[in-house]
Amino acid sequence: MTAEPVSAEYPAKPPVWLVDHLDQWRQRRVSGRAGHALIVMSQDVEEASLFCHLLAAQEFCAEASDGSACGQCPSCRAFGQGVHGDFCVVRRSDGKVSIGIDQIRQATQALQQTPLYGSIKVVLIEAADQMTLAAANSLLKILEEPPGNALVLLTTAAMWQLPPTVRSRCQRLPLPPPTADQAKHWLETERGMDAETARRALRLADGKVISAVMLEREGALSLYEALALSFDETDPSLGPPPIWSKVSAAALLEALLLCAERRGREAVLGRQPIGTDWLRLHSCLGELYDRVRRGATPAQDILVAEVYRLYRNCGHETFDSASSRFLTSLGRMDLTV
Repeated sequence: MTAEPVSAEYPAKPPVWLVDHLDQWRQRRVSGRAGHALIVMSQDVEEASLFCHLLAAQEFCAEASDGSACGQCPSCRAFGQGVHGDFCVVRRSDGKVSIGIDQIRQATQALQQTPLYGSIKVVLIEAADQMTLAAANSLLKILEEPPGNALVLLTTAAMWQLPPTVRSRCQRLPLPPPTADQAKHWLETERGMDAETARRALRLADGKVISAVMLEREGALSLYEALALSFDETDPSLGPPPIWSKVSAAALLEALLLCAERRGREAVLGRQPIGTDWLRLHSCLGELYDRVRRGATPAQDILVAEVYRLYRNCGHETFDSASSRFLTSLGRMDLTV
């Protein structure tokens, strides 16, 4: 549970499509209309996290304007280095299925301490839908009776998975997706990508611009492109493509979900009967991906074999029964989370 820099180039200039939201939040804080807890919703989990970092930096900075922290004051420098004593991030620990009650208790205790730099302390709970019910319940007290200097930020791409008791005690902010031109322009001018790299990254991230940044930064573009290509060139007689066994379960399923969504969209628009099969495939893989995201760790060889068996049957007359068996088999894949 630590403070972290917004990016390697902090202070980052806020993406243009987020500036208004940052500025509006600051105006609400000044006028007293802002609450003490905010749920930031986005299908791009990296975007929601970036927005909350930028919002926290703005809260800490006494010279913030136009949605940006100044980047020069002691508070901004500490924040940029990831050592700001009034900011902490809570996320699921490596190897854990969820965010636990002890993590939330530590965070709420930190909120009750005197700020070191100014007048506010901020806790960011990333992917808050991953909290256990006990953890979520332990957060309720600070949401109901917050100290005057507390701000709780929660991010989620699955609002419906947050308990109603948490949702009802927080303000909500759905982040707008950028237009295609905004995303491409920002990647090129602010992140220094060339036009071709920006195009590749956005395509592989399904238009999620901050996730596209992470793909490029981690040097994963070529790997993900090869993975996407394997779905279009799979020969059922040759078995699963070798690359399927070389990537994480999450990476494989993310890429295959995008493929199924794209093919389903194309088939439906083309009025092809197979469109319903692609959508059913997407639903099955979504169930599997959700379990993996929540901490399930199936054996890679079993996962690859089961997913390939389902994938190659898409469009076949036996697909309905194959997809039903796939869902039933999840219990045998060590996915009971």
